[in-house]
Amino acid sequence: MKLYSKVKSQLPHLSNSHKPKLGQILLSTLAAAFGVQSRKNHQRDIQHGKLSLYIISGVLFTVFFVLGIRWLVSQVLASHGL
Repeated sequence: MKLYSKVKSQLPHLSNSHKPKLGQILLSTLAAAFGVQSRKNHQRDIQHGKLSLYIISGVLFTVFFVLGIRWLVSQVLASHGL
């Protein structure tokens, strides 16, 4: 938490002072998962976002991703009679 607060305090003030909306949090989570987060969005997330929301979003994404892969594999195996 200290590192997050330190980075947050060192970033320049952004023109958009509104907290990120749910859709922006979800898009940021997806972008971060695939490593394509833009600097502008990353700064917005750190400057105005709440760390716990991003942690929860990341954990949920990971759980659904793993469950989705598991379902896909089971479907492929079932279609081949295994």
